[in-house]
Amino acid sequence: MKITRLAVSDFGKFHQEEFRLSPGLNIATGANESGKTTLRRFIRSMFYGLERERGIKARKDDYTRLKPWEYGRFQGILEFTAEGKEYRLFRNFLTTEKQVILTDLSTGRELDHPEKVLRRFGLTSEAVYTNTFWVGNSCSTEELLGAELKDYLANLAYSGGAGLNLQKSLEWLTVRKKEVLKQVPEKELAACREILLTKEGLQEQLNLTDRRMEAEVQRRKELEHAIQRKKELSEQVAAERKQAEQVERQKFTGEWLLTLFCVLAAGLCGVSFFLTPFQIKPVGFAVSLLLLVIGLALGLPKMKRGREATALKTELEEQLSEQTKQLEAYYEELTLLLPEMEQCKLRMEQAEEKLQACELTEERYRELKRQQQTLLREAEALSLAHTTLEQLSVELYEEFETKFAVALSEYAKAFTDHTYELLTADEDLVLRAVTGERNLEVSDVSFGTAEQFYLALRFAAADVFDPEKNNPVILDDSFTAFDDQRLESAILALAKCGRQILVLSSTGREEAAAKRMGITYEAVF
Repeated sequence: MKITRLAVSDFGKFHQEEFRLSPGLNIATGANESGKTTLRRFIRSMFYGLERERGIKARKDDYTRLKPWEYGRFQGILEFTAEGKEYRLFRNFLTTEKQVILTDLSTGRELDHPEKVLRRFGLTSEAVYTNTFWVGNSCSTEELLGAELKDYLANLAYSGGAGLNLQKSLEWLTVRKKEVLKQVPEKELAACREILLTKEGLQEQLNLTDRRMEAEVQRRKELEHAIQRKKELSEQVAAERKQAEQVERQKFTGEWLLTLFCVLAAGLCGVSFFLTPFQIKPVGFAVSLLLLVIGLALGLPKMKRGREATALKTELEEQLSEQTKQLEAYYEELTLLLPEMEQCKLRMEQAEEKLQACELTEERYRELKRQQQTLLREAEALSLAHTTLEQLSVELYEEFETKFAVALSEYAKAFTDHTYELLTADEDLVLRAVTGERNLEVSDVSFGTAEQFYLALRFAAADVFDPEKNNPVILDDSFTAFDDQRLESAILALAKCGRQILVLSSTGREEAAAKRMGITYEAVF
């Protein structure tokens, strides 16, 4: 991305000003308060906007200082080339009329999401731009550059570009893993397991109840069969008893017949003895004896059958009494068995309902287990991704760190006119110059050399953040501490670095050095 034209409408001290830039070295020489710093702020504001602070800070912020006092449009245009095309970026800075328009000049089409398009063209974040490409009269950097550079190096190493933010990716993986693990239904699984633990007991209870129910049903059948048998026996005994009663009546008949014939025999015998003549008495006695024999023949069998019937009746009554007692016992047992069977039936229904609930719980448990396994696999994958990302980032970070170290030494060599060949930086960007005798820290060298080290650091970081060299570098009186020899060496390095460079100078030394060395540049103003 190379800036070709700047059109400033009422921004700071500029009113309807226009500036043109070349793709390479550009130098703007002007006295103090000629607008060099304003131009630098304008370019940054065109890229990133200009926000107004809140509260008391708004009285002295850039927005208030740069906004026109009375009338003015407070807006600007920045035209640039990128990917072989020309674009125009328009921005209105007024808080009440904020507007950003990015136009493809080859088609006249306004592009959606201008900020995203600028990022696609290679524009870095504002923090990186300010600490790397936007250099003031001091080349030192803020501590933020160290964190940005470490994160960017790792991101660049892993993704091959700036599209992935390593720290955010790792944080996202960590947060996502926590979210996934929170979704694991442990409590519901534990509740299901507790319910399922009772399933075996419920099944055993159901089986026992079922067996008991079968036994009670069998016993009920046996009792009903026994009662039926007892009823039949009772009926049979009753019939036999009735028959015995009928036979028993023959005993009275026999006794009556025997008594009758005995009385007749006795009477006839008495009559024959006292009233009849002697000749007839034998006949009377014979008839009396016959009557007695007839009475005995008729009465004794009936009496015997009657006594047998009485004995049988007594026996049958005892049997009937025993049968009645057994029937009463059977009825009593059956009476007690029926509620037990109802209880068994109720328990079986309850157990079956619980088992049915267990079946549903078991199905839910299987579903939860599948869900748990899926979530745990996802969590494991996230952990693996986190570990892999860290490992790869460490390995590739070292690779790009080496490239950064090489670039740092190359720029240090160019900016110090080959006085220092090797410059190193640790993770916190503490600089050390490696010499033949000892390692020198920034505090061990002159202020000018320290500025050259810091400028080398910025350009080395720029090569990391922007390897395609899309971002223009703006230097505002950044060479005041350079002597003429090192200034010439620095200007030559800037002209050869392949970036668009805008040097803002209040002394004219940079432009004079370029002229002395025959370096081609664009005089902005």
